[in-house]
Amino acid sequence: MYKRALTWVLNGVTVVCAVIVIWQFFHRDGSNGLRPKTIQVGAKVHLSAISRGQSSRTVVLALSAYCQYCRTSAGFYRALSTAAKQRRLRVLAVLREPPGVFKPFIPALGIAQAAEIQQANFDALGIAATPTLLIVDGSGTVQNAWTGKLSGAAEQEVFHRLGISDPPPHEDVVVPDSDPTLSAGDLALLLRRSESIVLVDIRERAAFAAGHISGALNIPYDEIVPRAPHELSKSERIIVHCQSNSACEAAQRSEGTLDFCTFGRKILEEWAGFSNAVYVAADLEELRAHGVKVVGTSCEEKPAQTGQ
Repeated sequence: MYKRALTWVLNGVTVVCAVIVIWQFFHRDGSNGLRPKTIQVGAKVHLSAISRGQSSRTVVLALSAYCQYCRTSAGFYRALSTAAKQRRLRVLAVLREPPGVFKPFIPALGIAQAAEIQQANFDALGIAATPTLLIVDGSGTVQNAWTGKLSGAAEQEVFHRLGISDPPPHEDVVVPDSDPTLSAGDLALLLRRSESIVLVDIRERAAFAAGHISGALNIPYDEIVPRAPHELSKSERIIVHCQSNSACEAAQRSEGTLDFCTFGRKILEEWAGFSNAVYVAADLEELRAHGVKVVGTSCEEKPAQTGQ
């Protein structure tokens, strides 16, 4: 009887430990193992656009071109930007991606005319998630903070905090996802800023061995579906490389074929469930010329292209 009771206790402890481990696994962040805290009221935001501005208060929209909830909040952001501009309040849209990625996103979001745009390192700012909306004073101190897609009541609270008593009505607007690509310069900038990214080279092993971006993970395109869920995190920013050549890619698209890099990204997105992947539209020679560290060199042929 005593042994049976002891067994039950030990089994219960094992189950509790397993639950704790599983909870930590699904709530971890790619950088430090646990989901980071969002920026707090009273924290200081160091942005050049705020320091050189004259406004006593600034609305800061921390966004990402890859953020689903940023796109589904487009209607609110348009109304907020318009109302703030009419009252001479500054609106600053801050994005972590390079200009080559976020430039098409801002006009699609509908805030290009009312908001200033600045790229920034979110890790340095203490912004852990997108979208994040901040109201900061002239010194950059956070007065109010909201994270995620806001409810109707939370949207009204934002207007109230800004002294906007008659906010314009807005309809739900969903900005369609774009197909962003990174240039060699974009990737070089991300690497110089020490942004948290994962480089995935989807070429075959022989081509990868002949030359690749330093630090890249080799997952050949035909191994993406079985390997990606175990080796990549959906919270990480994934950049796909495949020894792409811009002129070649453009020619293939004009002919209605699906180029190899796009094919690899679509496998990640549609078959493996990773919606946070973009690809580098540059070959190793171009990347090296822009200061990206390349191991070896490669003139390997890419695999046969796949039709639409």
